[in-house]
Amino acid sequence: MKWTPNGFLKICGPLIFLVGLAGLFGFIGPSWRVTEADNLLHAITGFVMFIAGLTLPAATQKRVTILFGIVTLGVALYIITGVLFADIPFTEPANLIVHAVIATWALAVGARRSSGLIAQQAETKVL
Repeated sequence: MKWTPNGFLKICGPLIFLVGLAGLFGFIGPSWRVTEADNLLHAITGFVMFIAGLTLPAATQKRVTILFGIVTLGVALYIITGVLFADIPFTEPANLIVHAVIATWALAVGARRSSGLIAQQAETKVL
């Protein structure tokens, strides 16, 4: 399940939602250099991902997963370029690692081909 877009959205969505809530309620604080806006963005993103995993068709879930992977990879690249070119201190290596791992997971899941059974079921519904 975790290697399908549906599984990714249903597993990663709640995790990101919980990270956002933990930040909003002060369990993740200044040591991670996250703002209220970061926490709110994580909570909303995680909630939307989970709902997408429950309600959207498989093809749309795949697109959402790929889009999420691209955006998260962009965040990881932003962290790297900020460190290399803008003299931002690299105090949060875990932040970079987490964003890179989640982006890789999302893009790997989104790039996988659908199994034959799923494709056959989709064709049956069309007919």
